Amino acid sequence: MSFLKYSIQTGAVQIGLSGLGVVSGIINARWLGPAGVGMFVLLIMVSGFAYRFGNLGLGSALAFFVARQRMAVRRAVRLAWLIGLIMAVLACGGLLLFWRHRLSPWNDIPAGLFYLVLPTVPLFFVMNLLRRILNGQLRITVINLSAVINVLVFLPLLVIYVVVLDLGIVGAVYAYLIGEYATLLYLAVQFLHRPRAERGSADGPAVEEAGMLELWRYGRWSYLSILTDTFLGDLPVYFLKYFSTNQAVGFLSLGRNLAMKPRMVAEPFAKMLFPFTAASESKEAARRTCTLCRNVLPMMALLVLVLIAIAEPLITLLYGEAFRPAVRLFYALSPTVVFYPIIQFLGVHVAGSGDPKVVCLTGIVGIAAAVVMCLVLVPAYGAFGAALTISSVYALVAALRLAVYVRRTGARVSEVLIPQRSDWQLYRSTYAKIRRRMSRKAGA
Repeated sequence: MSFLKYSIQTGAVQIGLSGLGVVSGIINARWLGPAGVGMFVLLIMVSGFAYRFGNLGLGSALAFFVARQRMAVRRAVRLAWLIGLIMAVLACGGLLLFWRHRLSPWNDIPAGLFYLVLPTVPLFFVMNLLRRILNGQLRITVINLSAVINVLVFLPLLVIYVVVLDLGIVGAVYAYLIGEYATLLYLAVQFLHRPRAERGSADGPAVEEAGMLELWRYGRWSYLSILTDTFLGDLPVYFLKYFSTNQAVGFLSLGRNLAMKPRMVAEPFAKMLFPFTAASESKEAARRTCTLCRNVLPMMALLVLVLIAIAEPLITLLYGEAFRPAVRLFYALSPTVVFYPIIQFLGVHVAGSGDPKVVCLTGIVGIAAAVVMCLVLVPAYGAFGAALTISSVYALVAALRLAVYVRRTGARVSEVLIPQRSDWQLYRSTYAKIRRRMSRKAGA
């Protein structure tokens, strides 16, 4: 499959899963309430929090060197299980030490619930490392199916445990846990049933194996760049939890979730961009990234305008009057919809070209700005201040990455941001190909 076909497939899957995500969000909002939603969000952040701090960039390094054919898949899978589990154990230890600290977002979470979600940490580590290897192999369909399995297991169990059995937050966590276990099992089976050569055996293609030092050199900067990108949006949530309540976190989370919905347009392309950039010549990769960025931006801008128009009736209809304060937070977060593809596409391109260090540095500048703004705005304005911080930091990082990308590739700013005449020709040729293919199928 080509870059475009894989991106469309991934996008279709994400749209479907997003619809199911709305259903699960409604269930949680109706049965758990604002405080319960806030607590559930904090609980499912545990494994992601541990992975962000503990993965050391290994996933990105494995994907990069597998895509560059510098590492056999069989060796990459062994490393994913071995190092993933070791890092997960260390991360769990760190979480237990940090859990009750005043700065911890989980310091008021009941012990039973916190211990219940800890097993998701090793699951999350190994699952994400295996997905990155699959990404490097361009086995995108398998990755998409793993996401489908996760939601199709989680959602029915959420209905059973929360709605039917009325187990509340405990039932929601049980459903989440079982969904994670099912996903890891599916991914593990996929590597067991691949042909021997594809699993990196001695019969496979000869590769110049990357050593652990090379993995670390690439991975450390990729690790820091991913960590900083994640905290661009998450750090204000932690500050809000420190200065405010679970209810405020619930309102902000709902506003963020709505603002993140349009990302389903950009995320499939961003996921495909890394392995394709790593495997392409620099000019071809730059052309692809410019075309992608300037064509996705108008769609994102249109989507955010539609959401602004329907946000208030949509939130009150789906989640109830109790969540009306989330509407104002969504308005403050809406600029992130447009800045997101610039941050993602250009950052992924530079990292996929072999230089994650400079991507990391732009993120560090954003984190520093976020800390200052959180200390000023969150105590004074609560959740609204956190939302303003997120939007402002996204704007800053988008501008920095645009400057870095233009400097590295020699592209003009207009090539990145403004649709070109050649794009219309691409649309026409793509439409013509689709029509010919449909005609052939109809004739058959």
